[in-house]
Amino acid sequence: MTIAHIYYTQFNQPLSPDLFKTYLHTLPTDLQHKVQRFVRWQDQHASLFARLLLQEALQPYQLTLQQIRYTEYQRPYIYHSPDFNVAHSGEYVICAIMEQGRIGIDIEKIRPVEMQHFTSIFSSNQQQALAQAANKLDLFFKFWTQKESAIKADGRGLNIELDTIESINNQVQLEHTWFLHEMTHFLPDYACHLATDQQDINVKFQQKYFYE
Repeated sequence: MTIAHIYYTQFNQPLSPDLFKTYLHTLPTDLQHKVQRFVRWQDQHASLFARLLLQEALQPYQLTLQQIRYTEYQRPYIYHSPDFNVAHSGEYVICAIMEQGRIGIDIEKIRPVEMQHFTSIFSSNQQQALAQAANKLDLFFKFWTQKESAIKADGRGLNIELDTIESINNQVQLEHTWFLHEMTHFLPDYACHLATDQQDINVKFQQKYFYE
């Protein structure tokens, strides 16, 4: 069975300036600049931790961040190497990596939203299900993370119309079949989905700590 490794970390306060700088300098120069472009400390830290988690995930394969290339849709990859994907929301940053096939991951903090502003991204079936749901927020973010993980695995991202994406028996049909794996009870108050081209996977979690 294919193994998907998920590395994740939590942050709710800034690193000390010295520690932030130490971690930042472990990244390639171009990625340092990407981190520093953000103004809010929360965005800087999410960007930094995503790279640190990916760096950690690549080490067992003797791969480095310097080897990352980008497709025409700006999806990162390393040629002839395990596939990987990162996401963040709220206080969590998450990185998934898998040796065989393709993988996409999305995580979203379940929080109040004005659902009427998002009707265009849902199919008529999904809109009906949301209207009838007892817990609309949970279902909203379930649909959301299903869609996001699938388009990230596919690699074309938002070039795919989100309202065309529906999950039937935990499968999404795009150019390929993507199998959806819901990470239930992974983190309280968060929705999380993996999308892979592997129907049966074994998920292993590893939490990382970057604070002193």
